[in-house]
Amino acid sequence: MHQHVVEEMEAAFLCKVPPDLRPLTSIGMRRQQTTVGTLVCTFLKDGLGCDCALIDAGCIRRNASYPADVENFTYGDLKKEVPFDSEVCVVPIRGSVVAEAVRQSRGLAALDPPQDHGGYLQADRGIVWDEETRQVTHIAGAPVDLDKEYRVAVLAVTLNGMNRNQPLIDWANDNGDKIPPEEMHRPAKEVIVSYSSALIWAYLGEHEQAERGKNGLSHMPSFDHLDKDQSGVIDFDEIKEAVQKLLGGENGVKVPEFVVQNIMHTVDANNDGTIDASEFNAFVLFFQQMNTFNKTMNDCRFRIIFVNDVYELGMFPHLDNLIRANMAPNTITMLPGDFVAPSLLSSLDKGKGMIDMMNRVGGCGIQYVCFGNHENDIPIEALRERIGEFKGEWINSNMPGFTEPALPEYRILEIEAGGQKRKIGIIGLLTIDSNLYRVGAFGGAMETATPVYETAERLKKVLMEEHGCDVVIPMTHQVMAEDREMARLKMGFPLLVAAHDHDPYCEEVEGCWIVKTGCDATQAAVIDLVWADASTPGDRPKVTVNLVTCKEYTECKELARVAKMHQHVVEEMEAAFLCKVPPDLRPLTSIGMRRQQTTVGTLVCTFLKDGLGCDCALIDAGCIRRNASYPADVENFTYGDLKKEVPFDS
Repeated sequence: MHQHVVEEMEAAFLCKVPPDLRPLTSIGMRRQQTTVGTLVCTFLKDGLGCDCALIDAGCIRRNASYPADVENFTYGDLKKEVPFDSEVCVVPIRGSVVAEAVRQSRGLAALDPPQDHGGYLQADRGIVWDEETRQVTHIAGAPVDLDKEYRVAVLAVTLNGMNRNQPLIDWANDNGDKIPPEEMHRPAKEVIVSYSSALIWAYLGEHEQAERGKNGLSHMPSFDHLDKDQSGVIDFDEIKEAVQKLLGGENGVKVPEFVVQNIMHTVDANNDGTIDASEFNAFVLFFQQMNTFNKTMNDCRFRIIFVNDVYELGMFPHLDNLIRANMAPNTITMLPGDFVAPSLLSSLDKGKGMIDMMNRVGGCGIQYVCFGNHENDIPIEALRERIGEFKGEWINSNMPGFTEPALPEYRILEIEAGGQKRKIGIIGLLTIDSNLYRVGAFGGAMETATPVYETAERLKKVLMEEHGCDVVIPMTHQVMAEDREMARLKMGFPLLVAAHDHDPYCEEVEGCWIVKTGCDATQAAVIDLVWADASTPGDRPKVTVNLVTCKEYTECKELARVAKMHQHVVEEMEAAFLCKVPPDLRPLTSIGMRRQQTTVGTLVCTFLKDGLGCDCALIDAGCIRRNASYPADVENFTYGDLKKEVPFDS
């Protein structure tokens, strides 16, 4: 009786065993690649959205052969194979180091007789090992590029020296700042169970196709097919019924409720107990990117996840899980300007808290930024310190006089997928509108700034003709009218990752997509550039854009704790009373400030008029920035409200 719940868990279905990995075995794990090692590592790779996974053999412990007719891998099997916490993290490692780490880990296996070694690195199915030459020939299913940085899932303890893999130890000693903090490491079993739950959705799709007389695992189930009562959401009972039919049949083995809960949790981004169409579609997009076991696509995909003009820390915990959920191979994160200031916090810490959050978010951090005009709002020495603290690439393409510290004019990325290899150039362009800057802006460097369009055209030529880039993606920080004009000039950019305006935009102008997410990470853009096959011209990928509301994703508790730590200094100041809101100005709003008179505008201007003892006050809308509606019952206006509405010296 007591063991019943354990037995139910042990028998819980995780995944079907791919035919090419049958019969499963973990015998000889410490001296050879095994099918269980391949299965475990491939699930980690797909579940973490990285390029490859390498796991020390000593962490996979069952040492058993499975009967040839075993088609299913269960939770009990996983617990026996991976009995420890075995926390993994994803780190960027050059191909040469990956190849040498694998080679050295397998050295003892080449002796006569072969010797066991707990550090023998088991690898995912995208890594190909030539036993004759004893070399890694492929990573992520493509010929290994020794100079490329791959996103590699490894055990945290391996980087700390367990099993003495010297190439990985040396890398960790030289790149400690690139190793995620401990709170972002994940137990291998948790990753595998989570991804297995995602894979069950694909099995549901296969089952649906079979019911309709079709074969294959090329599609996910349809939303309407699962939403039996056509309520507009998929609930627990509907998923339970579908999974019961899939795994147990009408009268078969009972499917444990925790299995159904895991399957639901994989897609239910806001944890409300139901799955709506937007959650379902976002998951399908993610899964189609990740399913290595069944993916036979020839296309090459490059994904950009970005937000722009982020002044407040509050949405970063939600953005964290959005990035993690949408992370796929060949994905980068961007923030094209305006982040160190202005805010009440930045007036105190000069952007230090913001940079810390940017370095942490999503486990990978924000990887590419450029200047925005508000980076000039903090003293130049503080700005230099923030640049030094930022762990990603800070690109400065059109302000050559900014030399301390030296920043790259562009960056080149190389990606591989679907048998293709593509080169992508990244540039960062800042508006030179003189109305936005004081004399001596950016330590005087603004005086050297070159025009945006001219610089973009010059660097595109350099990157494509001299460096062989397929495509160039500009980050721009300028008004939408200037972005539209840049697109109309037909320079050959398929996409502008744009900023400066605080309203969201997603427009195609003359074949160029212009995307802005608004401000403060209320939304994020998930953009895919897709080359269908090797014959697709490099500068003409298909561009798809998905604007996603960050609050649809649950917040990362650890990042919320860090944000609260940074915000603590301003919480008392924010609550400080300034004045009562006159009844005729309630409810307060500053939405639409740039196109209409608002109650916040009236309040601010009236206070200026009375405070200065003049006849009237007129203030440019651009100086009042919060763009928010206040609850109808708000009677008090606080110092925090004022700082958010009027963040500049003005």
